[in-house]
Amino acid sequence: MKKLIILLICCLLLSGCSIKKTEELSSAEKFSIEYSIDVDNPFEYMVYSEVFDLLSDGNGVLFLGNSDCEWCIESAKILYDVVLDSEVDTVYYFNPNNLGAKKYKDLVSLIDEKYSDDFKEIKLPSLFIIKDGNIVGYTDYSIEKSDDLDNKRTILKNKYIKLINM
Repeated sequence: MKKLIILLICCLLLSGCSIKKTEELSSAEKFSIEYSIDVDNPFEYMVYSEVFDLLSDGNGVLFLGNSDCEWCIESAKILYDVVLDSEVDTVYYFNPNNLGAKKYKDLVSLIDEKYSDDFKEIKLPSLFIIKDGNIVGYTDYSIEKSDDLDNKRTILKNKYIKLINM
């Protein structure tokens, strides 16, 4: 009985050593957990200042989403499938939901400046294609209640393919 208890304690101690803390996870690992997609994925988390830098003078694909939103999760899965069949190596990811009012307003203003004069709010999920600090492609996807889910997926997939191939 003592041997069994000692063995059990050893197993618990050893397994505890292999558990990674959230801070130790790679972007791909975090995204995999948060969005229920393959761990071998191209998503890279960004912080607010990095998003600003990308929109100011960078190049890349920027996905804005929130894993508390079911449609954002579905959209991330669709985007992942589209990216697998493309030459895109990295999709930058940012969740704007926890920004304070000033940072949110500044981000919306920058997007408005880089994309259009009537950009007033960030709708999730959103996808931006950025070249030399200019937004050359953008889509959000508001769900129409009348569309069936398969149709919504197809529409969004086609939008993502068009943007990724720009």
